[in-house]
Amino acid sequence: MSDRLAFLQSIPILADMPIEEIAQLESQVSERKYKSGVEIFSEGGEAFAIGVILRGRAKVVKHSALGRDITVAILKPGDIFGEVCLFLADRIYTSSVIAITPITALFIPHSQVVEALNESPLFAKRLIAAVSRRLCYTQEMLRFLVTEAVDKRIAHLLIYLAKTTGVQSNDRALITTPLTRHEIADLAGTTVETTIRVLSRLTKAGYICTIHGKLVPKGCRLCGIDSYCHRCNKIVIMHLSALKSFAEDSCDSNQQLCPQPSIV
Repeated sequence: MSDRLAFLQSIPILADMPIEEIAQLESQVSERKYKSGVEIFSEGGEAFAIGVILRGRAKVVKHSALGRDITVAILKPGDIFGEVCLFLADRIYTSSVIAITPITALFIPHSQVVEALNESPLFAKRLIAAVSRRLCYTQEMLRFLVTEAVDKRIAHLLIYLAKTTGVQSNDRALITTPLTRHEIADLAGTTVETTIRVLSRLTKAGYICTIHGKLVPKGCRLCGIDSYCHRCNKIVIMHLSALKSFAEDSCDSNQQLCPQPSIV
């Protein structure tokens, strides 16, 4: 069995499907590599395939009428993208997908996906479930944007990133995806200035700390910056349960953060 076929078997939407059906899809799959910052799919572009992240990280971006790019989701290995357009009459991509790090992605042509939908009820069920999860996440983030103060929104976001793209050990978590403060601000629905203030307050309160990037004289391979690499910053949640308690607590986070957690 090829490595690519084994990887496709591990993707939730294809898990438990007959190996013959997965092999049929695999025969039509193309593989492409992208440097960080490169646009993979373009919002409004004609849809040609569903993508799957094989290696690296990417972000899903919406373009506003004022020309601002808003990050709405982070993709990790095994995540699919471009699936929503399958259910639209005009078959265009509803958002852009941009590489955060150098990535390798697999692409399944729409014709093959549609054929699999028609022939495999299990595949259809899994794909609908994937779209539903994306919708539930969007609705949950919308609820946070409407009802929660900015401190709580950023706390919820950090917890989500720790769960989906992080490495957890006991009650600590390392968020492995390198995100700029601008990208965190977009995901939390606030400004960069406010994000910096909130992250600083969360750090002083003992909830998080930051592993800083280093000076890279010849340019960072992730973002190309020749000096201090902000993209290489990694956030560590020092006490995950305490951050969850803060995010769910009813104290007025516009006034001050809840008391500092006990750090072991």
